[in-house]
Amino acid sequence: MNTDLPDFEKRLSAVTLRPVPDEWRAGILAAAGRASLTASNQKGKRDPRQRVTSFFYSLLWPHPRAWAALACLWVVIAVLNLSGPKGDALLANTAPLPHRTAEALLADLDRLISRNRLLVWEENVIPDKSKL
Repeated sequence: MNTDLPDFEKRLSAVTLRPVPDEWRAGILAAAGRASLTASNQKGKRDPRQRVTSFFYSLLWPHPRAWAALACLWVVIAVLNLSGPKGDALLANTAPLPHRTAEALLADLDRLISRNRLLVWEENVIPDKSKL
């Protein structure tokens, strides 16, 4: 341990504090004002990368877990998008529709027409189905 410290403290407590002379005080305050102006000017002239970093930091900081989850989701979407077939390969994998003959299409049309007639007939014969 340093035994000189208590002696130093005793001598320091014996020293009386004098007020700062007015001309010194004015000079000190003027220098502090100039320093604060240069600091504020330097703040506006920051490196553009530092400004962008500061912007993203202030944007992302309130909810970092939510932004991390969103980033993970985008990574998963990108991986799934890049891992699948692309363009013509995707179209080639789809099965072509079967070719139907004109007779089969006319038969389907006849069935739809007869079904429509049946529905119209039911509405005319039984106007209120809630009474049944």
